[in-house]
Amino acid sequence: MKKILLLLAALSLMPTTNLWAETYQIDSAHSSVGFEIRHFLNDVSGHFSNFTGTIDYDSKNPKNMNIKGEVQVESINTGVEKRDSHLKSADFFDLSNPKKPEYQHIRFQSKKIKKVTQKKENTQAILIGDLTIHGITKEVALDLEIRGPAKDPFGNIKIAVDASGVVNRKDFGLNWSAPVEAGNILVGEDVKIQLKTQAIQEAAKKEAQDAEVKKPAKLKS
Repeated sequence: MKKILLLLAALSLMPTTNLWAETYQIDSAHSSVGFEIRHFLNDVSGHFSNFTGTIDYDSKNPKNMNIKGEVQVESINTGVEKRDSHLKSADFFDLSNPKKPEYQHIRFQSKKIKKVTQKKENTQAILIGDLTIHGITKEVALDLEIRGPAKDPFGNIKIAVDASGVVNRKDFGLNWSAPVEAGNILVGEDVKIQLKTQAIQEAAKKEAQDAEVKKPAKLKS
């Protein structure tokens, strides 16, 4: 009896997990990781083209959602090669620094979901998680919107997850800028983050692939 009580006590201290959640893989072909920052008088946008991630989600219990993602900083693209090279240099991400391999990645790990509002067309919430940029980890809060799950014409079950928010680049050691006339600065501090993702349920994807393999071959006339 004593062992059972100790086991129950230990389980009560473990983080809450959703045993009914399905794991979804982010589909990079139908997703984007974008950002926007002030450059002198106007805003400049860009994106990262190389990223991966997983989402554990149960539509009946969205508070236990878990999101994990990784971005390859080398894939940054603002549409101007010279500007991209500057962002990769020691002034910003310092990607060529052999002593800092952690600079190569941006990582996110969710911690909790707050203020969940479920509607017929979507679920809205606040996503709290740890964002690591330039080897520095900070807790951030992002506005979250979830749509689905729904089945596509190929039998895949998908969800769409959008997240947006603002972070200060200097919090992550990205400090470079230059003064200009009238007290302005060349590069702003606030970075708007915009994530638009579509993710495929792993189990359903495998079932759809297996069904495709089992289809009888068409006879040639």
